[in-house]
Amino acid sequence: LPLRPSDIFVCSYPKSGTTWTQHIVLTLLLADRKYKIAASTPCDSDAGNTGDDLAYNHVSDYAPFFEIDAHWQSSPSNDGTKVLADSVRENHDRLGRRVFNTHLRWDMLPKQREAS
Repeated sequence: LPLRPSDIFVCSYPKSGTTWTQHIVLTLLLADRKYKIAASTPCDSDAGNTGDDLAYNHVSDYAPFFEIDAHWQSSPSNDGTKVLADSVRENHDRLGRRVFNTHLRWDMLPKQREAS
């Protein structure tokens, strides 16, 4: 997976408060997105877009485990890189950035940046 400058990885040891940390990170990101929407919408507008489209049942809807196969498509792209599952990609697109959760060691994480 080529990395983007805006990618966020919540990295931790198992059973050390990972889900709690994911909730904190996601809450900050959602608040930032709602603030940007509110700031760009005129006060007299009936747009009504407050970022409520980002509701989720579980924090992994937006910050899935990087190392879990279910979050990836079964076949890689033409150039051999792994491709995120459609549901994960759609949630990341709605959020405006990619967020992952992992228990992998630093040397096991992707290092290659996405081509500009």
